[in-house]
Amino acid sequence: MGSAVRTPFDIVKQRMQIQGTLQRRTYKNTLDASLQIAKKEGVLSLFSTAHAALLRDAPFAAIYFTTYEIMKDVQRKVTGTSKDEKLGRINNFIGGATAGAVAALCTNPLDVVKTCVPCSYLHFVIAHYSKLVADETQLRPSLPLVSPRSYS
Repeated sequence: MGSAVRTPFDIVKQRMQIQGTLQRRTYKNTLDASLQIAKKEGVLSLFSTAHAALLRDAPFAAIYFTTYEIMKDVQRKVTGTSKDEKLGRINNFIGGATAGAVAALCTNPLDVVKTCVPCSYLHFVIAHYSKLVADETQLRPSLPLVSPRSYS
C-alpha cells in the first residue's frame, strides 16, 4: 500500500531532478509537474513504477524486520535481559539502525532499478547487473555503487 502511495511522489521528484540537468525547464514546481505528467501521459503514468517499488519494498521489509528481531535477540543475550523485559531506547536504536543498513545494502540493486524505470534507463540497469551476476569476479568493483537509499 505504501509503495503505491509513494510512487506518484517519486515520479514527480525524479522528473524534477532530471529537469535540473536540462537546458530548458519543463516544470515550474511540483504541482505543475504533477499536472503536466497527468495531462500528457495520463493519471496512471504517475503509478507506472508501483510494481518496481513493490519489488524493492517487499524484500526490504522482510530483511529489515528479520534483522531487527535477530538484533533484539543478540542484544538480550549480551545484556542478559529476559524476553519479558523491554529493551532500552539505545538498544532499539542500534537494532533499527543495523536492520536498516543491512536491508538497504541487500536491496540496493532493486532500488537502482526502481529509480531508473521512470527515467528510461531500465535496459542499462538490467544489462549492467546481469553482467555482474554472470561474472562473479566483477561483484567487488560494484560495491562503490552501494549508497544510502536517501540519495535515490
